[in-house]
Amino acid sequence: MTRRNGPGLAALSTAVVLLCASAWIMPAALVSAAPPRGKGVKPGVMPPVLPGAPAAPSGDAGGARTHAPGFAATVEFIGSHATVFVLKPLDGGARVAVSPDMAGRVMVSTYAGDAGPALGWINRPVVAGKRDEQFVNYGGAERLWLSPEGGKFSPFFAPGTKFTFENWRVPGAFNNEPLKVRAQSTTRIEMEGDLELVNHAGTALSLKLERTVSLLEPAEAAILLDCGFPEGVDLVAYRTDNAVTNRGTAAMTKKTGLVSLWILAMFTPSKDTLVLAPVLKGAEGPVVIDDYFGKVPPDRLVYDRRQACVVFRADGRERGKIGIPPARARDVIASIDYENELLTIMKFSRSGEGSYLANAWKDSPDPFGGDAVNSYNDGPPAPGMPALGGFYELENLSPAKELKPGGKLSHWSAVVHLHGPLAKLAMIGRRVLGVDILKLERPGRQKGR
Repeated sequence: MTRRNGPGLAALSTAVVLLCASAWIMPAALVSAAPPRGKGVKPGVMPPVLPGAPAAPSGDAGGARTHAPGFAATVEFIGSHATVFVLKPLDGGARVAVSPDMAGRVMVSTYAGDAGPALGWINRPVVAGKRDEQFVNYGGAERLWLSPEGGKFSPFFAPGTKFTFENWRVPGAFNNEPLKVRAQSTTRIEMEGDLELVNHAGTALSLKLERTVSLLEPAEAAILLDCGFPEGVDLVAYRTDNAVTNRGTAAMTKKTGLVSLWILAMFTPSKDTLVLAPVLKGAEGPVVIDDYFGKVPPDRLVYDRRQACVVFRADGRERGKIGIPPARARDVIASIDYENELLTIMKFSRSGEGSYLANAWKDSPDPFGGDAVNSYNDGPPAPGMPALGGFYELENLSPAKELKPGGKLSHWSAVVHLHGPLAKLAMIGRRVLGVDILKLERPGRQKGR
């Protein structure tokens, strides 16, 4: 495969404080943001070292139990079918693979170098060329869609069609069309593309999409989460900055239809994986919406009232989806894979401006009464039908707002994977989520493991 270096970016500067007494690393400034194309695996240019940055996690997987295939082998497979850029630091095991050809997806990442596990669910037959007219489901550890999925302003259902699975179509414009790379470095890639959509109400939308994927240093991840990391915990962290601009000549309004930026992260579940959605205590309204695809049964979903956390079973075996309304949602959702000792935290921007769009597959009485956070567990959509792939998803959404011609909507999201002993992951969970993963009320079980 061909390899080519691209232009460098300016140095990042970060102040770092070492808390020696606790052996936790705690830094002090957050950055985000930027890559050309052709098939194969492409590294970026090496940037300057962050001043005072702590050592990155070791490249040794340490014999960790994992169900995931190796990172290097997965990237080589993807690179044989599409362009893939690997973001990595000067030192350490963090890696993030991004494919502009697949709508700018983060395909997989790892905390343990080329031999480490590939974190992210990949649909190999589709990556290799198999196509479905409904959904070109490449998979991917993080992708950008445009909401709403259902309702009168949905671009997923053609005008005049009913909201059924047979009529659902994922627009290729933002799902599988390539994005143009406009800048790159070894730790960042910037992409853009133009979209043309028609929503269920028949409104034509002309949009520009911008998306940047950045590998975060451990110091930056610690700032992002406001949390140090105990020794013996390996991590990989990345952030995406996403924006959509109205390229049309008419304003996008609540009467004609709006869009929001929708971040979805696909992961491979183990036999013992739970999604954790911490919520705000004392807020009004329902804690969780659990009837997207029929009511989620109690053996798969529970509200841990003591810890103010919605707990959702993620095993890729039974289709279901939950949502957290804006009044209850925090700026974080997570999952814990007990079997593989992996805590995944998704952090994202929250804004008091704008409305959250309803994604349910129906004509909602309030199309602007949607959720801010979601999780999906895959499974057969109907008896006798195959599942989409047996993955689970962590999702977050921006609010929507009216856009005049040239108006822009922006949203960022970050994923941090942390691997280590459960007791140390529990320390991080208590700090970041306010949730003790070792004392959870679990669906269908009592507290604890």
